[in-house]
Amino acid sequence: MAATTPNFKIQEYFNDFADPPVKAVGVGMPEVVDGYFSLPDKPGLGVDIDEDIIAEYPKREVDFNLFSDDWHRRDLK
Repeated sequence: MAATTPNFKIQEYFNDFADPPVKAVGVGMPEVVDGYFSLPDKPGLGVDIDEDIIAEYPKREVDFNLFSDDWHRRDLK
């Protein structure tokens, strides 16, 4: 959508902070290269969802507080 918006200025992207399983779920997710995304060459967003990976990680209650000490060292299991 951003690529088609004439007055678009900046896109925030936090996938660099995503846990490996989260990144693996979105097959075809664009990566930032030299500050830019490539436009998808597939329909829609160009991303497929790997539901098998989602099934490996059932929903659970977690504490994700970006203001707590060492939040990035949280238990990923």
